Amino acid sequence: MSDDRRPRSFAGFNESVIEDFRSHHGQITKGPFTGRDLLLLTTCGAKTGRERTNPLAFTRDGDRIFVIASKGLYDLQASRMPAFGEYEKRTSREIPVILLERSG
Repeated sequence: MSDDRRPRSFAGFNESVIEDFRSHHGQITKGPFTGRDLLLLTTCGAKTGRERTNPLAFTRDGDRIFVIASKGLYDLQASRMPAFGEYEKRTSREIPVILLERSG
């Protein structure tokens, strides 16, 4: 969803998380993600060329980093793989799990 079409409260929430993340060198110090592992993912729109940055909860498996495409796992308030298994059992839809790899 483009930034222009996002509800202001959602866009404002993301902005405050991003500001906190950057101000504290990658640590979240307030709100529902306090003490949790987050990353900032910047993408570039294929049609617009516009950059967008979004905070994402993630989990690690050794050196690998995974994000789970399910509303940040708000329902669980966790970003751990065992919790994902429980969450997956409670829904009928497919939940994408994405492995992130550094380029270059």
